[in-house]
Amino acid sequence: MVLGLSLSLALSIVASVLAGVFVLLEQWRGKKPFRSWRLWLALGLLLISPAASLLESLSTARSDRERQADLKLIQRLESGLNSLCFEINLQAPNPKYREGCSFQLETSVPVADLRTTGFFANYLHIRYNPDSGWYRGQTQGIEWPGIVLDYDPSKSTLRFAMSPFGAMWKDQLAWKAERLADLSQVRMGISLSYGEDWRTWHSAPDTSWLPVKSISLFANDYQPENLVAILTPRQRSYAAYHNGVYFHPVWQPVKDTDDFRFNVDLLAMRSEILESLAKE
Repeated sequence: MVLGLSLSLALSIVASVLAGVFVLLEQWRGKKPFRSWRLWLALGLLLISPAASLLESLSTARSDRERQADLKLIQRLESGLNSLCFEINLQAPNPKYREGCSFQLETSVPVADLRTTGFFANYLHIRYNPDSGWYRGQTQGIEWPGIVLDYDPSKSTLRFAMSPFGAMWKDQLAWKAERLADLSQVRMGISLSYGEDWRTWHSAPDTSWLPVKSISLFANDYQPENLVAILTPRQRSYAAYHNGVYFHPVWQPVKDTDDFRFNVDLLAMRSEILESLAKE
């Protein structure tokens, strides 16, 4: 390969360029310089062949990348999913709100098997206080007790993993995601509000206060190639009368701005795979 081109195509382009130079020299040396239409026609024909070959090569390379992307996407969707990892990208909170904030993750999934049937919803609460930092909310029957918050001030990130990822019911795992494709069955809602609980919530439509810039979702670990979605803050249509914001995937449209629940569009991962292939 030469500059990403096959050797035969590169030789064809070099030969055509040299032939074009010789044609121009003959044009210049004639009795009527640069007026021979036959030589101009010859020059045009010389350029058509490598140009067509170059376009065909680029088109073939793009088609190959798309096929590779489709295969890699299928492989990733069929790969096992044990943990859903969250990386919360932080920024300095507005000191005006000294009472902190409340972060809530809601996951719900329809479950039907021989043991139990229903629509199960799980809630995870994380609080922030300027003095004590980030901590698990002490709600009744705290769900996912094994979750540990990993705060890294050097990277301004807060990480935690839900493992094994699924639906909990009475401290039991009622449903477990076996492969990454199963994640599309889970409906999520992620919000952040002023105040550490409902007694101290405040109405505040300005998102500049948020201590959370974005949320990155990863499958199984935090390697870049395992990125599933990036969530950014969005507001409801009546934000001036609400006390917080919702987080939604950047590549998914918000169909209902008053209900920011979503199912992750895993097909959007294809564009990320294509981009990585183009860099290889």
